[in-house]
Amino acid sequence: MSLYEKTVYPRLAEPISADELVLDFTPTEEEIEFCTRSARQPSSRLTLLVLLKLFQKLHRLPNTDEVPVAVVDHLRIQLRLGAAIVFEHDDPVQRARQRHLIREYTGFAAWSKEARHVATAAGYEAALIMGRAADITNAVIGALTNARFELPPFSILERTTRHARALAHRKLCGNVFARLTAEERQALDRLLVIPVDQRRTAVQRIKRLPQRPSRKHLKESVDHLEWLESLGSVGTEVKDIAPSLIRDFAKQARTTDAGELKDFTPAKRYTLLLCLIHRTRARYAEAEKLYRKTLDLQRRILGPEHPDTLGSMKDLAYTVTQEVRYPEAEKLYREVLALESRVFGPEHPMTLAAMNELAQVLIEQSRYAEAEKLNREALDIQRRVLGPEHPDTLTSLESQGQILSREGRYPEAEKLFQEAIQHAGTANQPGVLGQAWYNFACAASTGHRGEAFRYLSRAIDYGYGTPDSITGEPDLKSLHGDPRFDALVAKARQTTASPARSQ
Repeated sequence: MSLYEKTVYPRLAEPISADELVLDFTPTEEEIEFCTRSARQPSSRLTLLVLLKLFQKLHRLPNTDEVPVAVVDHLRIQLRLGAAIVFEHDDPVQRARQRHLIREYTGFAAWSKEARHVATAAGYEAALIMGRAADITNAVIGALTNARFELPPFSILERTTRHARALAHRKLCGNVFARLTAEERQALDRLLVIPVDQRRTAVQRIKRLPQRPSRKHLKESVDHLEWLESLGSVGTEVKDIAPSLIRDFAKQARTTDAGELKDFTPAKRYTLLLCLIHRTRARYAEAEKLYRKTLDLQRRILGPEHPDTLGSMKDLAYTVTQEVRYPEAEKLYREVLALESRVFGPEHPMTLAAMNELAQVLIEQSRYAEAEKLNREALDIQRRVLGPEHPDTLTSLESQGQILSREGRYPEAEKLFQEAIQHAGTANQPGVLGQAWYNFACAASTGHRGEAFRYLSRAIDYGYGTPDSITGEPDLKSLHGDPRFDALVAKARQTTASPARSQ
């Protein structure tokens, strides 16, 4: 639906019903007398009355092609004119005179510099509390109508809305910027930089969607499960921003590449980041509270070994992992692993999944030897129980390749990635293929640049990798500055904008 259709900008129904003709287009005796007094020719009286009734309906004078035949016929009958009397609106001099007469009769003023000022002021006030362009445009229409100004073409209203919203957002962002200290601004800028001891920017952690879906009964309560505790307080900085605008600003920050955020003015960049943090933190606090409440109830009612209880423990562990609270996440996963191994058995897919998730937590803590041992144990069982082409087996295969590459054992990692790609291709799993090529590119980026570019291109072909994830990936940092890297980022941007494709 277009912006025009979402607003209350007056327009005529198609077709006009008989009831609407009687209700909206039947003239009063005063209106007939006005037209008879103002126009001597029958066709001129008919034209003036048609335009008057349409103006009363639309608060603007329509173009000739907008005038419905049904309205002309209805008013011809009201004036007791024959069918030979036609609607005439082609003479520019006559048209200008008719506009002047209608404005005088209705008390409406023409669109002017003063009207534009009224529209901009109304749009500005609305844009301080409303996010949707349609809502702001509706506020502008209401203000013009109340001030008895003729409505301009919709394209002018649309431009006015954009201008007013830009002014309002500039004011809000300026207020946020003024409240921030130099240290706070630097801290926000650091969100767009990859720390030495981390694998991604903090803003990527905030923006990243969960890789594993939440449980059904909590799914709608969880939007993003990210690490926010170390980002400082967010409250007074955005206190003047309406909740709807915080939501819109957060959405804009979430869908904008980290590199593009750096190109914004500092005031806008900081405002978007603060709204993203504020919005995500509120969602996270609600989500973790629900997880813990649900888990406590399940432990008491169902018992600690019930499958639903174990599922909630996993969800909570995953939440804590996203918060980069690795020691707490490791403790939860080890508890889950011990319980699932006892309840389901050491070779059950649920138990193996817990082993993989615990291995990922160990990887994030750079405890590669422990992660390799645990992941290899799970991989050996998955190959035997699930088969070499099962998605879980292939995921473990890639994880093992990642661990080996980070330990500097590229030849061993290369074999594992090639095996994963071969099996994923045989099983026709394009999503797994794209992920395998991407991880293979990360492994090859140090010391095998040419191969890394080829592998990354293949990953993008399968729709894997966004511009933000590629530019922010620490393992690909060595490729920065190469024209081939910039070309692949542009390719990913194009691929992201269209449906993912596989080959």
